[in-house]
Formats: sequence, structure tokens, C-alpha cells
Amino acid sequence: MARKRMIDPGFWIDEKLGTCEPMARFTFMGLISQADDEGRLNGHPALIKSLLFPYDYGITPEHVEEWLNTLHSKGLIVRYEVSGQSYISIPKFLKHQTINKPTKSKLPAPPIENQGPTGGGDNNPAPLPEYSGSTPSEEKRKEKEENRKEAEAEEKGQTTANPFQFYEQNFGVLGSYIAEQIDDWCQSLNDDLVIEAMKRALSQNNRKWGYVSSILRDWHSKGIKTVTEAKAEQLEHQHQKSRKVVPIGSKAVLADKLPASVQWQQEQERSGAAMQPVQETRTVADDPELAEMLRDLHRSKKAGG
Repeated sequence: MARKRMIDPGFWIDEKLGTCEPMARFTFMGLISQADDEGRLNGHPALIKSLLFPYDYGITPEHVEEWLNTLHSKGLIVRYEVSGQSYISIPKFLKHQTINKPTKSKLPAPPIENQGPTGGGDNNPAPLPEYSGSTPSEEKRKEKEENRKEAEAEEKGQTTANPFQFYEQNFGVLGSYIAEQIDDWCQSLNDDLVIEAMKRALSQNNRKWGYVSSILRDWHSKGIKTVTEAKAEQLEHQHQKSRKVVPIGSKAVLADKLPASVQWQQEQERSGAAMQPVQETRTVADDPELAEMLRDLHRSKKAGG
């Protein structure tokens, strides 16, 4: 989450910043406001665009990419990747900020230690191959490495897609609120699960972020941490839903466990149990007391006659 930051007066007279175009300087100011207490933040251009320029529809992630490249080439920021996730570190972050009771960063550090916020020297790192020109051999090596990662991810049932990019491609414009929500869920769970939740929503023809969040909250409460576990949970849910329960008396019996003949017999027994037993027909002779009363009645009638 973004934190309140101060802008040092030296910001405006810094030579490196002064030689950058105004929008690059403005972007650097925004990165300072979004960075954690160790000067790190997620660095995908689509995310940066949504956080710094949410209402500027004329600014695209490609514009942000260009400004980030400028800042990186001048050593003002360090762009790097860890496990396919893009990050940014501000080498001299503590030059611009004084942090009281700093919180340890949850993001991985850049590969070179002296490029952290307390690093010394001018910190002019060489441009990373991904963001600047590289030789053909480097490009081939990089392509092979990416193919290898994709193959490994496919075997593990995972994806190398970026959650922010996936949202923009399938749901719509990525606003700052949703971007922060995606970032928080990526930290709580992981990128693959966030993308899987979005895929579940699309399969239900639901493109609302609230629906995606409900899926992620359900997984988080159940302790699901991988796409494999999420798919297994879905299969189990579908299996339980398909099993029809037939109540018999005070017990519940699964209908799919009983043969058809047994179910028919049980039905006949239930029907028979509901029928009232037929009472036997009784005559006057079956009741001696009643028969004697009738004989007395006949005698009295004859005597009176």
C-alpha cells in the first residue's frame, strides 16, 4: 500500500533528474510515493501506470516503460526480475526519505547488494537486457531461458502470465484500486492463483472484480496455496454436488450407492407402511352381551303385543 512521503528540496536540483524529461521526473516522484520503507515496489509498467496516472487515458504502459527505462539507465532506479515478477528498487531512497520505525520489505532485493537504498557510490548499474538494447546472442539466450521457464511452469500446472496484464486483456482498464487489490492478493497467495481466480470468473461469464475477490477469499480461508490444490478442491465440490441424497426415515442414504431393484423394494415398503390395516367385520353373535339385550327386547315386544 502507498505511504505518505515527503519531497526533499534537493529533488529539484539533482543533476541526474534534471537531465530527464519532465514526465520521467514526475514518474520518479510517483515511485518514491509508492515504494515501501526499503525503496522497493512492484515494477510492471501497467501497474505503475494505474497507480501514478489512473485518470490520464492518453498515457499508456508503453509511455511508462520508456520513462522507467530512462530512470534505470541513469541509475536512479534499478529494474529487475525475480521468478518472472518485475520489481523496482530506488538505490538512494533514504536520500529522499527519512523513515521512522521502518517496516521490512516483503519484496525481494535486487540481485546486486550495493543497489539497495543504502548503497554507496554513484550506483550506475548497467541497463538490464530486458529493458535496453542487447546483442543477438543475449536475445537468443534470453528466449531459450523464457521457453524453458514456460515449459516448467506448464508441467507444474502454473502460468508465467502477469496478473495485471491478464486483467487488462480480459476484464478492462486497470484502475489504481483494483491494481492494489491484485498486488495484495499476489503477496498473500501468489500470481498463479490470482490468475486462476480470474479464469474461474470468466468461465462463469462474470467480469466483476468482487466475484474474483470472493474466490480468492474462499481459497485463503481454506489454506489453498497452489493452482493444483484449487483445481482439486473444485473437483471435490462438483463430486459432492452431483451425489443426490434420498432421505429414508431418519437416515440419509446416497441414491447412487443403491441398486435400482433395492430402491424399488424400499419404495414398495414405504407405500405399504403408509396403508392403514383393514379391520375384521364383526356380527351380533360375536358379542354375547349384545345378543342377550336384543333377545330381551324381542320378548318384551311380544309380551306387549
